[in-house]
Amino acid sequence: MRLALVGKGGSGKSVIAGTVARILARENQRVLALDVDTLPGLAFSLGLGRITDAGMPEELGERQEGKGWVLREEISAEALVDRYALDAPDGIRFLQLGKLPGQVRPGSVVAFRHVVDSFRRPGWSMVGDLAAGTRQGFAGWAGFAELIGIV
Repeated sequence: MRLALVGKGGSGKSVIAGTVARILARENQRVLALDVDTLPGLAFSLGLGRITDAGMPEELGERQEGKGWVLREEISAEALVDRYALDAPDGIRFLQLGKLPGQVRPGSVVAFRHVVDSFRRPGWSMVGDLAAGTRQGFAGWAGFAELIGIV
């Protein structure tokens, strides 16, 4: 399953994303939980508590003339998940974009976006909690999803 949750702020997206991820994991599925929201929520729903440093290092990306922000060196999305995703309850792997203020930086954002766009490890489910509103969904942050849940 590849599910992205979008909708109004405070509607329960993080709770639903965390619940779905844990149900899938308890059914022996491998799950990557993507926290695309810059406000806290999914980490709590997964049972991790307040996590403020589960993003990827800014040094993974660099700004190139005429290209904008790109990955500094070739690395697979799967390798990024293996290296930077946190272990969450029930065997879930948790990766977050970063939290405001101060943890959402261009270099780490380009690496996170690479995971969103390219992670396709066979047998894995992906559950994404997107920021409030429809902007992220329309900007491609839900491109991994086969299903979009509107909350």
